[in-house]
Amino acid sequence: MIRKIFNQHTGQATAKQWSAQRCCLAGLLAVAFALLNVPFSAAQISVATVTPTTPTLPAPATGSVLTVARLRNDPELTPEKFMSYFRDFKFQLGEKVQAPDVFLARRTGDCDDFATLAADILREKKYTTRLIAIFMKQETHVVCYVEEIKGYLDFNNRQRAVTIEPTNGSLEDIADKVAAWFRSPWHCVSEFTYEGTERRFDRIAFR
Repeated sequence: MIRKIFNQHTGQATAKQWSAQRCCLAGLLAVAFALLNVPFSAAQISVATVTPTTPTLPAPATGSVLTVARLRNDPELTPEKFMSYFRDFKFQLGEKVQAPDVFLARRTGDCDDFATLAADILREKKYTTRLIAIFMKQETHVVCYVEEIKGYLDFNNRQRAVTIEPTNGSLEDIADKVAAWFRSPWHCVSEFTYEGTERRFDRIAFR
């Protein structure tokens, strides 16, 4: 199991392994197909979307195009307000993390694009952020934990009325909550950082 996730010598996930396990909603659809007794393959799904079932927050004023500079220059930016900027963004799984301004200009991306940008911008606003990767049976999902609010930002929650998911901050608790959303058991969770363009996994927990 460890060899499937980590490079034995460096402790880093290879690009191919990471890409193969990128976050998606195929797990949810697999459950639905199983209940209907219909064969299912993740290859059938190219783009997954999330349909909100709760009231949505109003998006911030759109007087200008959303850019990294606009986020950085927002004097009242909080984790909750950061989430509201992404309410109308679309989900599209990518092979690699997009450059921040590309992600913002396209208004389309995945959990990796969102969590990485959230961690960087909120850290500049003096929040303590941690990138957390949760490895499940059919998908890998990335969220941004913020110590000061005892909660994490999840791209899948962008259209909910309450966008911040509360947690005690432990890797296991975060993994439990993310896995419950996907209705898929997790087998590994890790905090990670970047060294250049490479991911370096730090704390890790197995189930």
